[in-house]
Amino acid sequence: MERLKVFIGQEVSDSGINYLKEKGYEVVYAPSKNFEDWAKNIADASAMMTRSSVGCPAFVLEAAKNLKVIGNYGVGVDKLDVKKATELGIQVTNGPLSNMISVAEYTMTLILALATDLARLDSETRKGNWTKVRDTTKAMEINQRVLGLVGIGNIGSRVAEYAHAFGMEVIAYDAYAKPGSQHAFIKMMDTVEEVFSQADVVSLHVPLTSETRHWVDKRLLSLMKETSFIINCARGGIIEEQDLYDALEAGKLAGAGLNCFEQEPIDLANPLLTLENVIVGPHSAGQTKDSIERMSLHAAIGIDEVLSGKKPSWPVNFR
Repeated sequence: MERLKVFIGQEVSDSGINYLKEKGYEVVYAPSKNFEDWAKNIADASAMMTRSSVGCPAFVLEAAKNLKVIGNYGVGVDKLDVKKATELGIQVTNGPLSNMISVAEYTMTLILALATDLARLDSETRKGNWTKVRDTTKAMEINQRVLGLVGIGNIGSRVAEYAHAFGMEVIAYDAYAKPGSQHAFIKMMDTVEEVFSQADVVSLHVPLTSETRHWVDKRLLSLMKETSFIINCARGGIIEEQDLYDALEAGKLAGAGLNCFEQEPIDLANPLLTLENVIVGPHSAGQTKDSIERMSLHAAIGIDEVLSGKKPSWPVNFR
């Protein structure tokens, strides 16, 4: 009996590859940054694994004559043409639980780093400004401060648990959340404006869509307290970056922790990089050694579930 072929065109960890081989699939592992190479390799494949940071364009999907499923390595699918996949009858799965813990822990790290003025203390101490920076620190406790979550899915809910353990009050807004599905300690708000106006820390946990692109703009930022912070470990493009820079530079909010940007890798001319009260990272919140293994494995599980006729655990389309 001929084995079904799974094509993997990007570098992934061994956990998913080994899982698929153990299940009896022929795995064609040919990492390439050239989508034309993908189109050639995918022609007779039954499945493909793709990374959320790269996605897959429509013309590659159109070249696949036997493709039944795409296992997305990660959570976000904004770079994958899900609409075209759906039109072609291709099931898309992802791994919403794969990097949940890593991103939530990273989010809390940014909250604590901003609250303790950690980046400035580190920088100035290295310069020999021990007494000066010690006497001028802007550090504050997060105990009894208000965390405002925009999005209360898997990651947002885990951040809420961590923040609650630190003694924070948690409020949240999520237009798609099922009533009563949240932790009892979370106070759900009717509007996103309430979150931005009441929170000491606003943390974003929503996907990048046509609705959320540049959602956090001058209007929402103007509602925040001057002593507040904003965290984005979701997707670049949700925040209008020029508006955020203007608010930070004018002292209308205290700081920002940003792990993702509209242009990635970030343009070194981005004015946000000039600000002392901004902590940045290379979209790496979900890139722990633990989550990397899970992302690969969960993508492989999704592929096997579909090809073996089972209902996928984490469907993106055809739910």
